[in-house]
Amino acid sequence: MDNPTRMSRGNGNSRKLLLLVILLIVLFLIGLVCFLMFYPNKNAAKTTEVPVTIVSNSNVVTTPEVENEEIIIVPPKPVEPIVVPETITPVPADTKPVTNVSALDISEVAKPNTPSKAIKYIDHTVQEGEDLSSIANLYGLKVETLISVSKIKNISGITKDEVLRIPDRDGVLYTVKYGDMLSTVARKYNPEIGWQTLQELNNLKNDNIKVGQELFIPDYSESSNKEILKNTVEFMVPIKGTLTGTFLQSLDGTVLNGVYYTAPAGSAVVASADGTVFDIGNDSALGRFVSITHADGYKTTYAYLETVDARLGKVIKKGDVLGSIGTASGKMSRPTLYFMLEQGGIALDPSLFY
Repeated sequence: MDNPTRMSRGNGNSRKLLLLVILLIVLFLIGLVCFLMFYPNKNAAKTTEVPVTIVSNSNVVTTPEVENEEIIIVPPKPVEPIVVPETITPVPADTKPVTNVSALDISEVAKPNTPSKAIKYIDHTVQEGEDLSSIANLYGLKVETLISVSKIKNISGITKDEVLRIPDRDGVLYTVKYGDMLSTVARKYNPEIGWQTLQELNNLKNDNIKVGQELFIPDYSESSNKEILKNTVEFMVPIKGTLTGTFLQSLDGTVLNGVYYTAPAGSAVVASADGTVFDIGNDSALGRFVSITHADGYKTTYAYLETVDARLGKVIKKGDVLGSIGTASGKMSRPTLYFMLEQGGIALDPSLFY
């Protein structure tokens, strides 16, 4: 009979061996499962869910999921913003002036703040109740320029629906005379501008000018062009002589508000139109002078006289002798008549009236 103690030890060893085998099997299975989980078959079909972003100029779109494909994702290029330039409508240099501008629609035609080199005009239709002063204020110009450019003979005679040309700056309109050149005209009226500026201002192709041509000369007075009105007073040249100084000409730093005539000493000075002598005097500015009032508010003044043959309050007929010229006034080295014409206190160009 075997020893019971020895049999008990054998059974215990067998159980230990069995437990060890079971443990090894469990470890093997765990390792296999891990291997299958972390090292899948490369040849097995795989499902990939990749959102693809497509960039267009205006929208970003995400495509549906794609199955069973290998997809290479390329990052989209950044889209640069599109800059749309402002629409600019070119204006030709020879654009015709705007017509029929009135006080009612002046806001639609703004006067340039900074004038271009070439003078530009717009047309203004006179409205009920407007006069030269109100139109001048409307455009920020001077009344004198309206008169000069428009050759206005009666400042109170403009009527409704007449069309005035309005320049973009103050100035005077000059009519070219025989012997004139751009350089001489510039020196005579505005020495600071020079003949080249005068050429550009009047949009001339070259410096050639001809008799009768009209030039705009800046910086003298306001200008607005309308039909020449028929004046109610007929004037004549007050002396037989030579015109040596023109209206608004700059002489020795002084701008003429009238005209100069030279003639031999003792030449008679006559009344330019019918009227009444209202002033006779002798002062530092005019020397001996005679002033006459005429119809429609006109006034003429005859200055630098040597002698005076008129008296206050006398009714004068056109052509009546008022005096003579000489050098006694000391104003000019040659016998000269300074003749001025005005209406309502505004100086006018006498040469437009005979």
